[in-house]
Amino acid sequence: MGKIKLILDVIEDVRGTVGFFMFILEEAIQTASMACWLLWRAGLKSEAKSLASWAKSELVEPARGFCIDYGSLAYPMNECFSRFYEAAKRALEVYEKME
Repeated sequence: MGKIKLILDVIEDVRGTVGFFMFILEEAIQTASMACWLLWRAGLKSEAKSLASWAKSELVEPARGFCIDYGSLAYPMNECFSRFYEAAKRALEVYEKME
């Protein structure tokens, strides 16, 4: 029974680490998205667009890739994070296109 418990503990540790990593990426995306909104409201439109582009390429795309490659280790959390990353990508694209 000791070996089985150890194996299950390792599996749970991996699931927790993968889920936590996706959560931290989600928080970073939310922070950048809020900063885009604040920049836009302050009239700093080019800065908002620039940050949106950066966040999409440096946060959202890597997060989506990680979720695709490793997220299933934390099923079903990966399903939720996958949808969040897609929504974030679309929202940031709106900032990129705004005039």
